[in-house]
Amino acid sequence: MLIGYRLSRMLDCTDPASKDLFNFGDSSAAILVSASDVRFRHLHSAMYTEPRWPDYYTGAYRDGRILIQCNGHREGLTSAYVDNFLRLTKETLVAIGNNLGDVSYLLINHGDRRMHERLLRELELPESKSLFNYHRFGHMGGADTLIAIRHLVETGQLKAGEIVLLATSAMGFSWGITALEFLE
Repeated sequence: MLIGYRLSRMLDCTDPASKDLFNFGDSSAAILVSASDVRFRHLHSAMYTEPRWPDYYTGAYRDGRILIQCNGHREGLTSAYVDNFLRLTKETLVAIGNNLGDVSYLLINHGDRRMHERLLRELELPESKSLFNYHRFGHMGGADTLIAIRHLVETGQLKAGEIVLLATSAMGFSWGITALEFLE
């Protein structure tokens, strides 16, 4: 599976309404998916697209390129993120027969540290059960969780049998939670 992310090239840095997007970086990542000889076992994925938010950001063609623009600030997007992640986390844990105490890490792809911290508080998970890479990389989009999981593996922080939840989101707005078990 390949991920390519080039949103920073679509930002209009002269538009103050788009400042929430200024931490976007460009990235790519790849993960090999196989039926055998794997490091992680996929346990479950749950996804949801929120129908109230698809027009919050749109693309506009200007000056020979597509630019992302905010269509007016509306209250509630942070709550939508947290509420949808909470619901999908519970759904995933029920599906795999585990509880939050069984989760070693919750890794999030998000550019807003305050939302990340709020989600951990609402789940009653300590910050030590997540990774904060904002100071190192900014927001790398879909690659955020893969960068974080690679760091956990390379630094030996994951042990066989541990469960990792990947919390992902996308403009549009969609959310997902994937549960993985580390095998080696």
